[in-house]
Amino acid sequence: MPLCTLDERAAWDEGEALLRVVVLVNRYVPIYNAGSEVTMHRLARALVGAGHEVQVVITWHLSRNGYHLDGIRVHQVSERDADDRIVQLSPDVMPSCGSGCGTCPKASGQRGGVAVLS
Repeated sequence: MPLCTLDERAAWDEGEALLRVVVLVNRYVPIYNAGSEVTMHRLARALVGAGHEVQVVITWHLSRNGYHLDGIRVHQVSERDADDRIVQLSPDVMPSCGSGCGTCPKASGQRGGVAVLS
């Protein structure tokens, strides 16, 4: 089975992202630099490098309005507003750290009709 269809490959060649990816985590770098935060950032950077559009939604440390890091837009929202933001961003897929942080267990399987990878 091919990794992508010819239409998807043509879109990528024209500069469009292959997939819209939203990473859902509780905390993120550079504010927190523990194992899952660093791992999810490395994954996000690798996905950007492969041509995907990646944004991160975090539900912890809400003292900022969001930021950009290594070409990745980071959205800081409350836990209760996370689903609304995910719907706004309309991702094709959502990787989740699956660490049992409070946000991630709710994300296993599907969230808002989007496939979630833990």
